[in-house]
Amino acid sequence: MSHTSAVRSPDQNRRIWGLLKELQRRSGIPDEDTQAVLRRHCLKVSRQEHSSKLTERQAQQVIELMQSEISGYRPVTPPKPEPAGHEPWGERGPGPRCGRRVTPREQEVLLAMFQQAGMTSREQQMGFCRRQCKVPWPQTMEHADALMEPLKAIILRSVTSEELEKRVAALQNRPELDAWKKGFVEERMRRFAEAKASHKSAKSVMSPHQLLKLIECEVACGLMGGSA
Repeated sequence: MSHTSAVRSPDQNRRIWGLLKELQRRSGIPDEDTQAVLRRHCLKVSRQEHSSKLTERQAQQVIELMQSEISGYRPVTPPKPEPAGHEPWGERGPGPRCGRRVTPREQEVLLAMFQQAGMTSREQQMGFCRRQCKVPWPQTMEHADALMEPLKAIILRSVTSEELEKRVAALQNRPELDAWKKGFVEERMRRFAEAKASHKSAKSVMSPHQLLKLIECEVACGLMGGSA
């Protein structure tokens, strides 16, 4: 039996995983999404998504693509979490979620989620907030988390597969998106096409976490209500 080429070397393997960690550190995107970036690059050079099946030449191409991806992000130093011990409404003790303040962009994402969940008035939004996190409006990421999880579930129940695909398609080639967000849109569009080809529901393409990323992309483009 002949072998066309050796699989990636151990050194290339270490290099690829090191680049994944560096991408996550610079961009701040979660591990699930950095893995999607790697799969996209593997697919581009080898027509399959598994880095373990790359040849040495293909692995080098993926490494170069990952380096190019990383170069689009400036190195960042994570901010120190604010102490949460003096928050009168929360549990005492430090923590990265309960101590970190909600940013203006995260507030925009929350407002978009409220709109898509059918809570369009300030009274509805504040009432939901009081029920979920015991304050009239979120101040920390712990509060935002307590809102985003149920809001994602409400939105996914109310939206159709066709609407989800249309919303992702509306984001293609938008200049407001950074390199990672453009990659996310391309990845979701490819998944929608695969779902159609295999007669699966397009909703299988959009997990609650991915829905949040979709909304973040829409907010970046000024599409607060999820429509073009």
